[in-house]
Amino acid sequence: MSNEYYSGGSEIDLRKELEGFLGGGTGEIPKQQKFVLRQIRLINNKPIECSCVSPLTKEPDTDDQCPFCIGEGYFFDETWIYGYKRQFDGRASLINQFINFPPGMISIETKVFFLRYTVDIGRYDKIIELALDSSGAPIRPYKRKYIFRPETIVPLRSDNGRTEFLAVYCNEMDGLRK
Repeated sequence: MSNEYYSGGSEIDLRKELEGFLGGGTGEIPKQQKFVLRQIRLINNKPIECSCVSPLTKEPDTDDQCPFCIGEGYFFDETWIYGYKRQFDGRASLINQFINFPPGMISIETKVFFLRYTVDIGRYDKIIELALDSSGAPIRPYKRKYIFRPETIVPLRSDNGRTEFLAVYCNEMDGLRK
């Protein structure tokens, strides 16, 4: 699709605005956070079983926390992504998700991740939040803090149907704590 529609006139380019918001634009502080995207490894659209899976029970080794699959039973590939994470009330529907709820009404179990439109994420992938130091940088060596499983992935579109960014809804209760 041509970018001519967004190059002039009164319409704003939401991709450019999100990039400025996340990465810091002119006079703006960057708000992005570094996450790990953990994508399930597939061959012929089928997940590759981890070597810790028992041939007898077909269950992964959850007792010793396999370093490859963390007890999930499949191999994953991990890459860096940047995004912005928000909490929203777990009782909220997709209709009122962006309402700021007063203190005491927020469920810490529900998160939405705003990601660039180029991120290729699927329902069986994971978003890993890393432990951060007091300045907001990931602690080294890297340490997983939370592992989130996407529940709903919504490509947010503007005029002409172009995907501007992704909203990935995750529930920490369904995620894995490290």
